[in-house]
Amino acid sequence: VNQMVIVGMLKRLGLTSELANNGLEALACYKQNPLDYDLVLMDCEMPEMDGYQATEAIRQFEQERQLRPVVIAALTAHALREQQEQCLLLGMNDYLTKPLEMERLKQLLLTVFLPTG
Repeated sequence: VNQMVIVGMLKRLGLTSELANNGLEALACYKQNPLDYDLVLMDCEMPEMDGYQATEAIRQFEQERQLRPVVIAALTAHALREQQEQCLLLGMNDYLTKPLEMERLKQLLLTVFLPTG
């Protein structure tokens, strides 16, 4: 349900998206065409490979190939400060809680697509 809601939000904002069912699939999609992605909304609690492991693997892949780091935003139901700090330490750029609100998504997109400074 969360995936459908978020995809709908992105579509209403005129953006295209691609879904992965688990962390392994997300990593494979990214590795196949890393320059096609401007933003990854990474669910922390995915099966097979969680979002933390997938983020670490993406960051390692980027380092090995000297790629520009893609913006990765954690998606989680956990709103604890420790959870947010863990996400940032693992290389995620931002932290979003579920259920995701449209205004918070817009804030994130503004920082990705219209960076200041």
